[in-house]
Amino acid sequence: MTQTQQKSLISIVFILLIAGL
Repeated sequence: MTQTQQKSLISIVFILLIAGL
């Protein structure tokens, strides 16, 4: 997994967490 893909995954998880609150 490249650095860019990892950043995208973290961003998606972060957005999902905020959306869930």
